[in-house]
Amino acid sequence: MQFNIPKTDFVSQYNLKLASPTDIDGIKSHIEDLITKYKKIEPINLDKWKAGWQENLDLLILTRNIESLIPKYALKQRFIRVNGKYFHNENDTLTKIHKQILTFLLKNLQNIDYSKIIEIGSGSCQNIPIIHELFPSTKIICADWSPSSISIANKLSLLLSPNISGIYYDYFSDNTLNMSGSLVVTSHSLEQIGINKKPIDQILNSKPKTVLNIEPIVENYDPKSELGDLLIKYHDVKGYLRGYPMYLSQKVSEEKIRILQKGEIKFGSQVGEGYSYYLWEPVA
Repeated sequence: MQFNIPKTDFVSQYNLKLASPTDIDGIKSHIEDLITKYKKIEPINLDKWKAGWQENLDLLILTRNIESLIPKYALKQRFIRVNGKYFHNENDTLTKIHKQILTFLLKNLQNIDYSKIIEIGSGSCQNIPIIHELFPSTKIICADWSPSSISIANKLSLLLSPNISGIYYDYFSDNTLNMSGSLVVTSHSLEQIGINKKPIDQILNSKPKTVLNIEPIVENYDPKSELGDLLIKYHDVKGYLRGYPMYLSQKVSEEKIRILQKGEIKFGSQVGEGYSYYLWEPVA
């Protein structure tokens, strides 16, 4: 299985405007301030996520428009990264390219028969309409630890399809979700586990058919790119995912998984590049 990913020039496609030296100075100062703020790594705050996704839920109920699922933090991003350079995020280009990349990757899996699709860490559920459009007959489970996220999923079951549902799932607790025969998707959620690989072991032991991770893989960051060294520091001070490539390589050597494809799309937000991807499957 190989992903067919079109070679897309995002800069030309979206007519992106390069950030100025003054813009870069402002971005640098902003990231440095965040690093100082997060130097003391705090426990993951569930209330913060609950409140954030509650805003999306309230807007979805009010408008019945799936555009209301775009996370508020994404709408606040003034700049994006493409090929290690900063550009202005005009007309919410960040969200448009995110959808484009997710569609690229998932389209390659459309011909595979999955019992269900599980997005772990579905958050605002912004990916669910895309997944549903590509897999309209497949059961979709939105798995998250936030009650607001689960409520959004259940609202989408009424607005989009009864095939969509929400379920409680905590990376750091024992979970009984049946993943057999499923496609498991993570998109910028696995980053939350840091160096703890037990959550991935749990997914592996649940025997999904295929796993697609779309995550910030800091080992792929280029410290020589524009503010690349600061992005690495920010990633680490936040306690984000580390050691995932080595973990997967170890599981391959143990003959527990097969990596079907891996790669990176040099795109991201103001503070990170979250579009490295791995497609893997457990060995039966």
